Amino acid sequence: MYLMNTRRIRRKLQKLSDDLTTNICTWMLFEGPFHNETRIKNPAQVSALFEKMRAEPRDGETYVTDDHFFLMAMLQQLLDPDVMKRLPVDGMFFMEVLTLMTHFGRVYHKADFESDRYLQTFSFKHPVTCGSYTLTTRPYDRYQFALDRPPLLNEDDSAVGYILPRPAAFADPYAAPCLLKDGNAKRPIRIVYPYTIQTAQPILTQASGNVLLLGCGLGYVPFHLSAKEDVQHITIVDANADPRALFEKHLLPCFPHPERIDWRTEDPQAFLRSLEDGAYDFCFVDVLQTESDLAPYLQYRKRCERFQKMTVLYRAEDFLLIKLREIISALILEAMHPEFLKDADYHPELLARDYPFFKDLTKNVRITKDQQIEELWKPETLLRLMEEPD
Repeated sequence: MYLMNTRRIRRKLQKLSDDLTTNICTWMLFEGPFHNETRIKNPAQVSALFEKMRAEPRDGETYVTDDHFFLMAMLQQLLDPDVMKRLPVDGMFFMEVLTLMTHFGRVYHKADFESDRYLQTFSFKHPVTCGSYTLTTRPYDRYQFALDRPPLLNEDDSAVGYILPRPAAFADPYAAPCLLKDGNAKRPIRIVYPYTIQTAQPILTQASGNVLLLGCGLGYVPFHLSAKEDVQHITIVDANADPRALFEKHLLPCFPHPERIDWRTEDPQAFLRSLEDGAYDFCFVDVLQTESDLAPYLQYRKRCERFQKMTVLYRAEDFLLIKLREIISALILEAMHPEFLKDADYHPELLARDYPFFKDLTKNVRITKDQQIEELWKPETLLRLMEEPD
């Protein structure tokens, strides 16, 4: 990648660097606890702070709810003073960030799950095992964080913008259906938690006709789709054949319309390669989950460009697009300052497995105007740089 050394580009890169540094430090405070679904160690202290906040005058700010206070009390228990000292902003800015996170976060109550038909049907209070796989439940307690919706991108001056985690926490206990391999309860390979439910809504709302699901998980999406009268048939394509027997024996018989489900044990990308346009009305890609899936995300996008009659939706696409913007920004900064990544040793996800893919993809890119930086963030620009997949 080549960047022309102009004043406007340097100014843009400075803003880019400042935003990335702020994002990195903010995520250092919260990413671990959120992704590890941390339980607060001192619930009594959180409860006392929550009650204190509730008792304070609200000055007519009716938009401040008990849920906001609940989240704020929990978040303040996570603040690491050593990390906060490294934030390149003053304390007032950081309190504004905390307030934004609180207002864009969510607190889950029992009522949020009681009406979900899947959760009513599958409780797995008594674990069931098939081969090396076990269906069971994972408990979530009050004052425990949850993995929720994608982060919020608060754009500012056309640079990366501040990327804010959107916290979620449980006000009431919740039992999440999960799939274990070899009995490893610490690392469930599939789980139906709030993030699963939130990111399934686009396909559940829009789908009709013949639906293709790439990846199955614990069957949350096909279960709800099979209950829709305007969905005629559902094909599940999953490369992993091992959980199939467990799915067909313990899940599928309880589906509203199991006769609408067809399972294909095949690599999803290989299946797409041979698929005729118009064979399905909707496709839901459910095999991309982390920042290490950015290259596969673009590969799926490239392969699906030829489908004009099929609507393709991706789970957690908002999250993937934010991470895509971060990795491209890091590449741009590295092109101008080769030592950038060495200085960013506290941001190891920038060196994820897909970094070499994007470095090779953008090696012939020439940036001569600052506006081209925004263009390079767009997936459409990157797709034009890609060759047709094999």
